[in-house]
This record gives sequence, structure tokens and C-alpha cells, in this order.
Amino acid sequence: MSRLKKNIHIICPSNKLGGGEDLLLSHYRNLIEKHCDFKLDLIKPLKGANKIQSEGKEILTRVPKSSCVICLSERGQHYDTAALAQTLENKTKWCVIVGSSDGLDESVIEQSHVHLALSKMTLTHQLALCVITEQLYRIISIYNQHPYHRA
Repeated sequence: MSRLKKNIHIICPSNKLGGGEDLLLSHYRNLIEKHCDFKLDLIKPLKGANKIQSEGKEILTRVPKSSCVICLSERGQHYDTAALAQTLENKTKWCVIVGSSDGLDESVIEQSHVHLALSKMTLTHQLALCVITEQLYRIISIYNQHPYHRA
């Protein structure tokens, strides 16, 4: 596979990852980094009455300029992998935002270009982080016509 001119940045409020999640993320991160730039930005979750709004402001300060912002949301659209790959194909910078266990502030959702639901089921933000990272690698495999993705 060739090196793609893609820049992937994932932002997620999370204190820590469990051993299983950390192992999966490391695996897919290593695979992705062979083909494009990748940054995982774990933000310390905030506390207090305005927690969601404060996290939203912090998240938005970390979004790289001119990124296609992909927000994971239970109210998002369900895509299959090929459709998401097609949606992102002409975008060079992807910023994926995974909400904390309390969700995302409306300001973050409103700033997003793609509202993505991973499942109708509720997932922990750590598991959602693993799933979206695997899907990003799968999309890169599609672009490179690698057999990892078998449609």
C-alpha cells in the first residue's frame, strides 16, 4: 500500500483506556500510520455543572483548520464502510470526534460535516473509539485496494 495524503486526527474526552481497548487502538494506529498521518488526542474529561459545554469548547479548539469534521452521534446517519469511504475520499484532513460518556455539546455537532452513528446500540466511548479507528483503517485499505476490506 502506498502513503496517502491523508491526515487523521481523533479527539476523545477519556481518562484512560482499558487494556483491551489500548491493545486494539495500538494495533490499528500502527497500521494507519504506515499510510498516513495519525493523531489520537485524549482529553481529560471535565467535571462540573457545565461539563458538556466546557468539553465542547475544548474539543473545538483542538480541531485542525480545514478538517472534515466527523462527529460520532447516536442521532447520526448510518453509513456502510464503502459509503463513508466515498464521502471522505476527496477530503485530506479528517477530524473524528468521539464524545465522552455524557455525549457531545450541540456546538460540536453543529460544527461537524458528517454526523455518524456507529450502531443503534449504545457503545462506551472507548469501544466507539476502537470501532471508528478500525473503520478508518478499512477505508484506507479500500483506497489502496488492499484485500483487508472484502466487500
